[in-house]
Amino acid sequence: MTDFFRPVSDLGDRYQIDLSDVHARIKFLGMVPEDLNGKAFIDANELKVMDALDAHIKAGRDIADFEQRQS
Repeated sequence: MTDFFRPVSDLGDRYQIDLSDVHARIKFLGMVPEDLNGKAFIDANELKVMDALDAHIKAGRDIADFEQRQS
């Protein structure tokens, strides 16, 4: 992990989607957010993958065709 973390609760605004959709994307990608003081966070690398998925979806591509899932 890196030392940069982004709160999951901020991602709805970042991508202009509902928080439930943010959680669906996180689940699809196989990510497990870090729990810090009762709040969920993703790291900088996970944020890059989330950004790539958002761009993929906004380009009109199907989420199932996205290849950068976590293993």
